[in-house]
Amino acid sequence: MSLNIVPEKLNLTFLDSKQAFEQLNQSEKEYAYALYRASWEGAPIVSKQCSIESEHILKLLQKMFLNKNTDSIREECITAGFTDTEVTDLLNFFALVCANLGNYLSFGDNKIIPRLSREAMNKFFTTVFVESLEDYSPLSDKIYSLKDNEKLLGYPPENSSGYITSNLTKNEVDIVDEYIVQTKLEGWNTRLAKLDSEKVPLYVIMIASAKIPAEKHITGIEEFKGLNIAVTYGDYSAELENVCTHLKNASKSALNTVERDMIDKYIEHFTYGDLEMHKESQRLWVQDKSPVVETNIGFIENYRDPAGKRAEFESFVSMVDKEKSKKLQTLVNNAPKFLATLPWEKEFEKDEFIAPDFTALDILTFCNSGIPAGINIPNYDDVRSKCGFKNVSLDNVIRSGYSGGDNEPTQFLSESDDKMFKQFVVKAFAVDVAGHELLGHGSGKLLAENEDGTFNFKDVINPITKEPVATWYKPGETFSSKFGRMGSAYEECRAECVGLYLSGNQDMHTIFSHTNEEWQDVMYTSWLWMIRAGILSLLAYDPEKNMWMQAHSQARYAIYQVMREAGEGFVTIEITEDNTNFVIHIDRSKIESVGIPALKHFLMKLNVLKSIADIENATNMFSAYSSVDSEHINIRNIYMKQRKPRTEYIQPSVTSKLEYVSYPVTPEGMIQSFLDKYPSILR
Repeated sequence: MSLNIVPEKLNLTFLDSKQAFEQLNQSEKEYAYALYRASWEGAPIVSKQCSIESEHILKLLQKMFLNKNTDSIREECITAGFTDTEVTDLLNFFALVCANLGNYLSFGDNKIIPRLSREAMNKFFTTVFVESLEDYSPLSDKIYSLKDNEKLLGYPPENSSGYITSNLTKNEVDIVDEYIVQTKLEGWNTRLAKLDSEKVPLYVIMIASAKIPAEKHITGIEEFKGLNIAVTYGDYSAELENVCTHLKNASKSALNTVERDMIDKYIEHFTYGDLEMHKESQRLWVQDKSPVVETNIGFIENYRDPAGKRAEFESFVSMVDKEKSKKLQTLVNNAPKFLATLPWEKEFEKDEFIAPDFTALDILTFCNSGIPAGINIPNYDDVRSKCGFKNVSLDNVIRSGYSGGDNEPTQFLSESDDKMFKQFVVKAFAVDVAGHELLGHGSGKLLAENEDGTFNFKDVINPITKEPVATWYKPGETFSSKFGRMGSAYEECRAECVGLYLSGNQDMHTIFSHTNEEWQDVMYTSWLWMIRAGILSLLAYDPEKNMWMQAHSQARYAIYQVMREAGEGFVTIEITEDNTNFVIHIDRSKIESVGIPALKHFLMKLNVLKSIADIENATNMFSAYSSVDSEHINIRNIYMKQRKPRTEYIQPSVTSKLEYVSYPVTPEGMIQSFLDKYPSILR
């Protein structure tokens, strides 16, 4: 229950990018503003993908403050007879929904329930927010409901999902997804609905588009493995129409012809739903090297879809930090050297490393359910293999969210490790993100059969079995389609391992200007961060349903278990006698002799099993390291009682006059930031 209730105090921070924005000239600001508006016009899509009620909760919030001021709302509520705590609980609920663009946490997928009692909430709407009572009343049950199938996102009927209707089963979804693979449709920009009837149900693949293509107005129904399947267009049409309006403005103010062509492809994709047009936009995006204003928009990450096929709408706008980007470009230039150190033979690495653009960005706006620290996209295998990809390090996210700068001791670390952690964690995380994004997600080859029956490999020996490889990707298969929901966690684990593995390479630290005296301390902090993160990831594990709710969490926990299994006292957890606390210990002297060999072997297996599409052995291995025993359930319970909420980012706004707007680090600031970005949602 406590995982679902809004914390007493939110962990808020402001995502500052003012200096970077003010350095833009007039035309660059106009371009950034048009992209910023397009991003937030698409934001309601994220809420619809989260839950049925999320969009309506956010609309309710807008109406609540239609004629009210966030600066004075606390005083108004206290004057009406509410306590300061009750006002905070009310504002915290809506602020957390704003931060996640829905009433499920982006990190963990737990439903968000107000700490405020239902009776007090009702009273707010019969006294202070009377004009919104009519909108609140039909939502109140959904806001407070915490049935077993509503606690987490996932496959119905056991869990909830905004990507597939609640009357679908996993088996039905699997069959439809098989149809999607066979028809080469791909699921990125789709949702799935089951329309029940007295005769035979109809399974409808709904493609996101502002308009319905002329040739698609009449669609047939195909029978596939006993299911009647149809494809329709026009999902999210109102939102995407607004997105396209502002993208047209962005096209007019684009800073070069590649950006203009890229945005025109975005418009065509969002207008008619043609995924090939989005792939073409990504091919152009990869060509746009080190732009002053960096952006990407589309249905990008498939973490939240229970099947791992359908992707969340995402859009970001940012400014490039040229000085820090020079270091990252040096890393790109040295990438082949670092790739050669990774623990697999050349047959399991790409035939050619296509040097990507790698930049440090200050985020102006990031529109999705949760802001990452780094990105490696596009996610389309066919685009990545032929055109390459881009890496971005979100510098102001790292600065504000991973600084560890408060005066409180870092939970579950010894006093000496706490001091080390606070001193070096930002530097360690910068190295890890770079290795993770560029050389983690950017490495590895998928052994595949081509359409004409030829192969992209020959006479390759599986280093695990010492036999010729017996599995590979068949025509039409991708990593996402083959590995399904597990794929996201599996790939994040592989990338995390690469980042951690390369943190032990002094040349990586030289690129980041870490001195000879400090680089090993930074490296040790990387291990501290990863092992601690792996243990604290237990928060994203549901013991009742024996399932992981977050890909990165499962990935880091698996790495921790590998290190624990390595033995020799390398990683240990000391639990206090009264079972109320624990301390994480890493024997620094054994990183080279125990930690790195264990990591190296695990990383090799992760990469090889992915390369050869060996889903059976990959599942067996990854599931074993993801397994949570009674000892770790106990550790989870201890952590649950002491946990601190994750950082939530209050984002700046930009006015039509191109003025940058900052906000106070309060729930009122979060709410006002949201309200300022949503002028069109009530239309």
